[in-house]
Amino acid sequence: MDMDSEECRVYLVRRPDQREWLAKANAGDEVARLCVWAASNLMRAISQGRLVRCTCCETSFNSAVVPQAFIVLLPIKRDAEKVGAHAMGVCAECCKKDDQWLLDQGLKRETLSPNSPQSHDKIH
Repeated sequence: MDMDSEECRVYLVRRPDQREWLAKANAGDEVARLCVWAASNLMRAISQGRLVRCTCCETSFNSAVVPQAFIVLLPIKRDAEKVGAHAMGVCAECCKKDDQWLLDQGLKRETLSPNSPQSHDKIH
């Protein structure tokens, strides 16, 4: 997904809220479905041995060290032809911080365009 050219909404999915997000997705909530899908894709990449780091620090994820939260970017204008969502993992240590800190650090470390979400944007 090319996030450099799209305006996005930002969602923060923490591990303790996982059941709620799954229930919403199973009930047909499109945003929840896309967030769960994006997080699942990131977890699959980790399980396949791809190098995935915490979006807020340099912690590497593996089968023993998994994200405790996900920052998910969903394009505002959705393409009916393809699913667009991008998830970034957050480690346990960084998850101890508040939501705004996670967004500030996570989005700052991502190389996003000026049209992409900024740290002052509302969390959805």
